[in-house]
Amino acid sequence: SFYRGVDAAVAELAPGAKPSETYLAQNHNWGLELQVDYLGGTFKIMDPDGTVKKLIVCEFCWAASNYVCAQFIGAMSTRETAGALVSALKFYGRKPALLVCDNAWSMVEKHEYGKEAIINPGMQRLLSKLGIQINPATVYSPQSKSAVEYAGRLIRERCLRRMPEGAVMSQAEASRELQRLIDRYINSAGFRSAGRGTSRAELYRRYEAPAAMPLPEVLPEYAEFYPHVRATRAYLVSAGDWTLSVPYEYAGRLVCVEIGKDEALVWTNDGMKLIARHALAKADAGRTIVDEAHMPPSHRAIKAKELKYKCEGDITAAARKLGPGAASLCSAILRRDGFLQGRKGCIAIINFGIKQIKLDRKAEFEEACSNVRAKEPRDWNSYKVVGALKTILQEEIDSEDGRFQKQSSLPLPDGGAPDAGDSPAKTRSRRT
Repeated sequence: SFYRGVDAAVAELAPGAKPSETYLAQNHNWGLELQVDYLGGTFKIMDPDGTVKKLIVCEFCWAASNYVCAQFIGAMSTRETAGALVSALKFYGRKPALLVCDNAWSMVEKHEYGKEAIINPGMQRLLSKLGIQINPATVYSPQSKSAVEYAGRLIRERCLRRMPEGAVMSQAEASRELQRLIDRYINSAGFRSAGRGTSRAELYRRYEAPAAMPLPEVLPEYAEFYPHVRATRAYLVSAGDWTLSVPYEYAGRLVCVEIGKDEALVWTNDGMKLIARHALAKADAGRTIVDEAHMPPSHRAIKAKELKYKCEGDITAAARKLGPGAASLCSAILRRDGFLQGRKGCIAIINFGIKQIKLDRKAEFEEACSNVRAKEPRDWNSYKVVGALKTILQEEIDSEDGRFQKQSSLPLPDGGAPDAGDSPAKTRSRRT
């Protein structure tokens, strides 16, 4: 047992020292406590792709029945430990009320003797979803989790020795083989009474499992948890590699962010109300992900205007609705400058044309576009279109037989005088 091992270690370090004559028996309630630990050292396998992997054994043991489950993990990280825990719960088919662990950083951020432990936020969040409390072992007191400590010794002596180290197998295959050996040489073997007592598997089936709690219908997956993150004035929060939007009402406020495998969740600071949900893809890591529903109305209007013309086809289609002159001019600008550079000028021409059509100036606008298109390429821009239209309208005012000859004045687009470079004689023949 654990205590016999301690006595042997003491005798080796201090010959002649008297072994301890008494020890405090640990009494555990059925179904209450599951212990977790890592087995020291690594175990090598050859992955089918030829990669050599050094794996670590993550072991679990019920405190009352000593029923054991273990699997190989790649690192003592919070994510891999959490994955091992969920797999162990699936194996047991039940869950404990309490998880007892050591003080590894994957589960505990800080723990000093005589003080409470500060639990890793991601692990705490997962256990909260599972409805399991956590109690790290007292610092420098391994007897707090003596059941899993002893199970680790048995795994090393009875199981790992029977596994060929360096064999070609995947990590999942290695874990299945390890559990098979554990079931045969530990769980099914006699427990206590010199190996003649009731087996751990039978104790678990008869007493531990009925007293333990049922599993939830859906076991949650581990997610990195970031508590107390302040949203910027741009209603964005940063968590790990991700920058995500929250509803604009939460700008400047504290929130909690949960980064899962393919989804990010943002909660109110108390973790009770879900306020944002984002789908995640590896290609988006490092980029800012904004949900338009989180924007205030004024920002949504700006975004909608930006997204209205996403490619050359959107611009040419909108220009064709205004007329062939506008379509020809916008196409020429896009050929000259390319989409990214010419986009803004084309949009300005389109918006200007929509406004003129509402003022019943479609023919004049089309003529202005055609006049600009006939100029040198350097003159293909929205400023020249506005100037050309002013010239056309001014000419109609001055014409003795123009549509507006009886009006003493006519409002010109955007105010001002006609473009000096667009004289009536050079740009058009008079209307008859």
